[in-house]
Amino acid sequence: SGDSNSSASLAARCSRRHLITKDNHKTLPHTIYRHMVNATRRSKRKLQHLPSLHRQRKSTLQLQFERAIESPGGISKILHLVETATDHEINELNSTQYSSSSSSPSSPSFGWTPLVGAIFRLGKNTTKNGNSMESERKLTELIRACHKRNISPNSGAWFGGHYHRPLVVAAYYGYSSAVKLLIELMGALPDLGDGEGRNVWFASFQNPVSSSSGARTPRLRECDRRTAQVLLDAHVVTSDLGRWRRTLFAPNKVGSLCYANGDSSVGSVMLRAILSKN
Repeated sequence: SGDSNSSASLAARCSRRHLITKDNHKTLPHTIYRHMVNATRRSKRKLQHLPSLHRQRKSTLQLQFERAIESPGGISKILHLVETATDHEINELNSTQYSSSSSSPSSPSFGWTPLVGAIFRLGKNTTKNGNSMESERKLTELIRACHKRNISPNSGAWFGGHYHRPLVVAAYYGYSSAVKLLIELMGALPDLGDGEGRNVWFASFQNPVSSSSGARTPRLRECDRRTAQVLLDAHVVTSDLGRWRRTLFAPNKVGSLCYANGDSSVGSVMLRAILSKN
């Protein structure tokens, strides 16, 4: 019995270190080899039962949204699905437990939203001159429809292998009117990070077309500047670290304020540049 337990313990350690190979298994004592195989099988069974975001069962409505995003006329199809979905289907989307895996202390889990895929689809046509009025109109219409159907503005979705939130993606592509609607109409929380820890303030200073232009320093487009200005006008950015920290411990204020690095009197170089419209 003691030898068997000892063999099992050794086997578990060996198995965890991936020492079972077709070359060395024949030189191992039969008892240890058998325990190693069993330990490996048990480990695989445990992994199969671990909760995984990608293994979670998707609702029928979510699958329909995902197909619509990739199909011709996708934005119109998404809008139709939002408008015709039942209340039960919308509640299923909002209650889906997704985690952003972000290091931000103010990034809890929320539901799934079609807005992420829709913004990416519209944003792929953005240029160095900004976004078309038609894409702005379509996104505005979709956001209003999502608000009417009570789809959570703080939900997210996995897209392109990363976890994203609508507010961050809208800011990244310079959709200033969408950012304004998401915050003021739908109540989106500005400091909720995506899977890489970016919040809306950080994303507003990224130019999605700068890498293709070959510029060393990304130059903000006019729509990017407007997006940053929307955030300042909405008073969701502060350079006061103490004020930002206090929101982390207030249940009704978590995620409501972004911090712009700098001292509380004059703010950071970035913040001063925006305020002076430089």
